[in-house]
Amino acid sequence: IDDPLEYIALIRFDTRVEVEIELQSFGATENLWPCKVAGLRTGGYTALYDAVAHAVDLLVDIESQERSNIIIVLADGEDNRSSLSLSAVVSKIEQAPINIIVFGLAYGDSGDYDLSVLEKLAAAGDDRGWASVATPDATNAAFQSLTGWFQDFDGSSAPKRPSRSPQSFASRATFEASCQPGYTEVTLQDSGTVWGVPTKFTDDAALEPVVYMLLGKLRGCGFADQEAAMRSKMYVKIENLGRLHGYESETVCGKTSRTWDSWDGLRITHLRFFDESSPTNFREYVLDSTTGQYVES
Repeated sequence: IDDPLEYIALIRFDTRVEVEIELQSFGATENLWPCKVAGLRTGGYTALYDAVAHAVDLLVDIESQERSNIIIVLADGEDNRSSLSLSAVVSKIEQAPINIIVFGLAYGDSGDYDLSVLEKLAAAGDDRGWASVATPDATNAAFQSLTGWFQDFDGSSAPKRPSRSPQSFASRATFEASCQPGYTEVTLQDSGTVWGVPTKFTDDAALEPVVYMLLGKLRGCGFADQEAAMRSKMYVKIENLGRLHGYESETVCGKTSRTWDSWDGLRITHLRFFDESSPTNFREYVLDSTTGQYVES
């Protein structure tokens, strides 16, 4: 994967499809992967078919018969958000001007997954593709196995890189380059549905407006609106709260959340953003679990 001619991308799909890491050489994006992967979360809507179709388009755009064009799909097989159908995506893979290999890794809580969907996607591509069950705990092992497959395929094995020394994460450039694990990157915007309230929301909520509302509560609406207009990047850590009940709607900075009766809840424990007016170039609010208040660290 260290070969500069080998490209790799990361696509997240929930309510919509987002390219988290652009298709380019792994060496150019290596620092981003720990943080981006750690920031992925399950739940909510699933635009699986649209995501696979977008991956096909990315590979067709570079149209290389010299490379192995591979799509790795990690999903439970459910789709409840795509504009395309399964048959349309299967046809897209079959009719692509390049050979595409699809690896499907199916997982879900308590075995709740549809392996047959991933099998159909895999069967649509090159016959080296396959679909298999992968529990969340086994996901890392599965990707390590795939990495070994790549290394065997080109007959080489990239040398291990030395571990990085601890760094200060004061500046945006240092933080993003090091991509501190545990943080999810969010592009701030005030559009989208928030189920619950900014401090406790469901996994169906759009994370961007949740962060917008929380930032408005902490720093004021003027600041939140300014950052949303610039589509600023925020970084959050999230924890699961389990089953929650009976929430009222809340309006923050003109954005009104929706109520729910009973759902699994989440909350932001850390909110970090970069502010040129700050002496340290960043601010971070951390939830005090005792008081329930966010304290600037």
